[in-house]
Amino acid sequence: MLWFRSQAPTGSPPLVLLDATPLLGGSGFRGIGRYVFELMHGLEATRDQWSRQLRIRAVTSLSGNGGPAFSDDLATAAQWALERRGTLRSRQVRRWHLGPAARDAGASLLHVTEAIGMQVALSVPRIVTCYDLIPLRFPAQYLDLRVLYPVRWLTDWRRYARAQRIVAISERTRQDLQEVLRIPRSRIDVAVTGIDLERWAQTSGQDDDDVLAPLGLSGRPFAIYVGYSDYRKNVQGMFNAVALASERIDIELAWAGLIPPKRLASLRAQAARLGVADRVRFLGFVPDATLMALYRRAAAQLFLSRLEGFGLPVVEAMILGCPVIVARGSGSDEVAGSAGIVVDPDDPTAAADALVRFATDPAERSRNGELCKARARCFDRNEMALTYVQSYLKALADIASR
Repeated sequence: MLWFRSQAPTGSPPLVLLDATPLLGGSGFRGIGRYVFELMHGLEATRDQWSRQLRIRAVTSLSGNGGPAFSDDLATAAQWALERRGTLRSRQVRRWHLGPAARDAGASLLHVTEAIGMQVALSVPRIVTCYDLIPLRFPAQYLDLRVLYPVRWLTDWRRYARAQRIVAISERTRQDLQEVLRIPRSRIDVAVTGIDLERWAQTSGQDDDDVLAPLGLSGRPFAIYVGYSDYRKNVQGMFNAVALASERIDIELAWAGLIPPKRLASLRAQAARLGVADRVRFLGFVPDATLMALYRRAAAQLFLSRLEGFGLPVVEAMILGCPVIVARGSGSDEVAGSAGIVVDPDDPTAAADALVRFATDPAERSRNGELCKARARCFDRNEMALTYVQSYLKALADIASR
């Protein structure tokens, strides 16, 4: 990989600096990290379509004796950063050093890929990705006396309203930006999350038994959930659905995701209170190969989150033919479309009925799985990348016209 710390030559197309450093932090293990990773690969794959109009460079490091590090090889930079996720312990590094790095690099536009923790005022024009406004939608569960609603509202408004343009990852997020923060629709673009469809569509599941055997999942049917455990994830609704389904069939829930030890203990206690302690298997963070095997073998994905900016695990499940059970009005129902089984988040009986149906009727699971595969084809990371290119060009045109 070519790493450098030099200014761009004069007469070149405008430089867009993309912040890849969220991959190095805790976000590298979550949906934001996946989003940034796929975007960088999509931009690299479509380089021939934008390279005459733009230069897009990734900032991969902001600390160290030599200052920031950059790379023009976006795909290699994404992989490099992903392999080092968890090494950036504090957002303060981004807060204080990303703006100066963009200025010193001569960037015409800075793409802030994770707004949380960033300075609200930067000297370089910026385009900001908005994933969701969940704390403002559920203030009682996410805000307290340390962060009052008016303070958080003003902070988020300044993060997004001061950007040249905003890119929402779904129509639901664009709607929240308009309704909650009063951002004009004309300043918001939507770039739905895309994935590497060809890699995720691998259908050769002949080694899945070997992959799943160490997890203890090679026996009875199971549902899969991928994600964290905060309020909007509706853990109680998910556990209740499993409890109701288990009254009719022998089924368990496989939970894949990085959960801190203290929170994990709380989840185990909650599972015990709801009578599913022996039916929830916490797998921790799993590599993609294991995740693919889980999706291929699961009866369905149980994803009853009350609100998502997008719901990337829904796409991952669908492309592998895994039926998805999602909550109405959550944003994930927008992703699943007509292929998804949409239930009320407070109706575990409906979720249990769907889960039992898919676990006991292979033909129905296969039929729905084909619908899911077709729907997932709408979420190609190259298309996402080209949507971003258009947003960059709009932002640069706005800057030039000032």
